Amino acid sequence: MHTTVDVVVVGGGVIGTSITYYLAKQGVNVCLVERNDIASGTSSAAANGVALQTKPPGPKQNLAQASARLFRNLSEELDADIELSNEGGMLVAETEEQLELISDKAQKAAKSGLTIEILSRKQTLARQPCLAPHIIGSAYCAADSTVNPYLLAFAFARAAKRHGADVQTFTEVTAIEHQAGQITAVVTNRGKILTDTVVNAAGVWSPKVAEMVGLQLPVEPRKGELFVTEPVPPLVRGIVISASYLLSKALPAGDADPRQMTAGAYTAQARRGNLVIGSTRQFAGYNRSSSFHGIQKLAQLTTTLIPAVGKLHVLRSYSGLRPASPDGLPILGRAAELPGFVLAAGHEGDGIALSPITGQYIADLISGQLSEEALVPFSPQRFSN
Repeated sequence: MHTTVDVVVVGGGVIGTSITYYLAKQGVNVCLVERNDIASGTSSAAANGVALQTKPPGPKQNLAQASARLFRNLSEELDADIELSNEGGMLVAETEEQLELISDKAQKAAKSGLTIEILSRKQTLARQPCLAPHIIGSAYCAADSTVNPYLLAFAFARAAKRHGADVQTFTEVTAIEHQAGQITAVVTNRGKILTDTVVNAAGVWSPKVAEMVGLQLPVEPRKGELFVTEPVPPLVRGIVISASYLLSKALPAGDADPRQMTAGAYTAQARRGNLVIGSTRQFAGYNRSSSFHGIQKLAQLTTTLIPAVGKLHVLRSYSGLRPASPDGLPILGRAAELPGFVLAAGHEGDGIALSPITGQYIADLISGQLSEEALVPFSPQRFSN
């Protein structure tokens, strides 16, 4: 382990490995520390979508489009197969109300420069013959893609090491030393690393890391359940998402019970033929267990939309914890009280899609190529009151 570095990145998921890669690429002496293995946390329990049309118009939509542009050449840049596939994504409407919802969303997305085409029932079934005949239309976004989250995180980590980064797995941060408003060292179970800059990319554990420097970070784990089927011949092209998925993704509002489970059908076929099916959403603390109710709900939603799925065997079910912020936007930037403490957290279920641009922006921020003003919509200071 290097004992003195310019930057220590805490967290070995897609966000932490991406930041480490882009820092190392710029020649920064950086060390990543991860208490388990690469992609062993939320990144290991993610779906495989890089979906743009599910992001709300505004700052997150703009961030997602910038990230999608980086994804185009990422396999070549990282010299790795990340199973990136660009076959588009489809939001499917089963009722007139849902069709109105996705049509309105398409119009708003157009203002952000994202092209979404509204398809009739006939056009939808022509593109996705697997869909049930009762659907009435869809919104199709050609820019939506899929990627393998595991391969992505490991590709970032390997490329970072080729650029000179020190990647330390099974290394737990136990303390962060600081004095007079400056970070001085990161203490781990394997020794101390002297540094003046720490990037907190620890996902749902980022509040625990923030506490080490006396800060409160409003990030809460939001559980999501998924399951994977046996491999089958090509069935689904790109991503198929029920319009109700948008409602399940929304943060609780008004009198809604924030602990109540919501669910929306997401289906995409991996390169090996397996269907990745999700997902539920529920604030349930740090409980990662799968539930019969959750998987049953997903199976019901998916087979209603894609009847052929009802004949497939389920290989495994799993759940992950998504790091949710109060307003649904990631938290990116320096802590006002401790400028050497940089935050890259709160991506919730968009961490895979936003990982390249998060890595680029945080690296540029640290190296002085990007100003704090450029990240104002995601600033940690928006929660200061």
